Amino acid sequence: MIAIEDAKQLIAEHVPVLQSALAPLNELVGHVLSESIISPVNLPPFDQSAMDGYAICHDGDLNTFEVEGEVPAGEHSKTILHPGKAMRIFTGAKVPTGTTTVVMQEHVSAHNNTITINKMPATGANIRRSGSHIKQSEIALNAGTVLTPGAIGFISAMGIDSVKAYKFPSVSIIVTGSELQPAGQQLADGKIYESNSATLASALKQIGINTINYFFAKDDKSAINAALSQAEQQSDLVLISGGISVGNYDFVKECLLLNDVEVVFHKIKQKPGKPLLFGTKNLICYFALPGNPAAVLTCFYEYVYPAIRKMCGYRNIFMEKRLLAMAVPFTKKTGLGFFLKSYYDGAKVTPLEGQESYVLKSFAFANSLIYLKEEDEKIEQGTIVETHILPLS
Repeated sequence: MIAIEDAKQLIAEHVPVLQSALAPLNELVGHVLSESIISPVNLPPFDQSAMDGYAICHDGDLNTFEVEGEVPAGEHSKTILHPGKAMRIFTGAKVPTGTTTVVMQEHVSAHNNTITINKMPATGANIRRSGSHIKQSEIALNAGTVLTPGAIGFISAMGIDSVKAYKFPSVSIIVTGSELQPAGQQLADGKIYESNSATLASALKQIGINTINYFFAKDDKSAINAALSQAEQQSDLVLISGGISVGNYDFVKECLLLNDVEVVFHKIKQKPGKPLLFGTKNLICYFALPGNPAAVLTCFYEYVYPAIRKMCGYRNIFMEKRLLAMAVPFTKKTGLGFFLKSYYDGAKVTPLEGQESYVLKSFAFANSLIYLKEEDEKIEQGTIVETHILPLS
């Protein structure tokens, strides 16, 4: 068995970053730029009115101006403003040549073709200067930037409709277990409903992974081998649940080795999820997860989630960590690290009832995992503990 931190370091070292590709902006939210974006334009492309009002050419103590026309947004005027002249203008419109200031309409009294300014703004007020957002040929966004809605809008505003970004992985989920039965059917004697595929697929979709293949295999070497053979042909990442412990019907590790998967580590000094295995084959990553549902989801967040983020080009791959006060005391044995399903309210964190590896109900209310280290034993109320914030939104 290896330590938790060593396992995470090995994952960070062995998981490859996927290739990048040119794709339309509207398909790339959450992706990471693989190259920097250079602005092809000045933004704004021209001096632009910041509000509805009047463009004026101000000189001296003038506060009365003759209005020579108007400039709606999307149009421009060839009129050159001279001192004492003004034009009605609207938000986003190109200001006429000679404009010194735009006066908001609330500060103007209009009568026929003349305006009187009741409150004169400073010279240059209410004008968005060309290139004030970004200038042509400047770096708009660096490689490694996550494409949030704001970043995508910024790129689109520069007239760019596609960029190069790292791909998201295609994932195969292989569920093993002869005792498992699909939901929606009457439960047969000796069977249990299978939930790990739904759990893992939902966790994947929540972080933007939608290319998911499903395979189901009984506790049989030939069935598991067949699933592995198919999965590797269409996947960057293979997740296997069940069959990785030491029982007579746990064949997953043996099958992985038969399929030439290099085992990076097997078994971690942790609870839940001690039997976790991580391996690679060429550029494909494999995680053999325990069969118990809560252990599956814990291992997903602590190990699979950072692996996916590494694949996608993220720089910070692990869950957000916060140091929070324990709301209640907790006692554990030394020798294993613990991940406790928990709920944090910003100031303190509470371990939830139902920490057993088969109990998913507590995960339904959890928004975090408390990480207690191997050497921890008695944790008093108020003790500051490392808390991992689940990526739930």
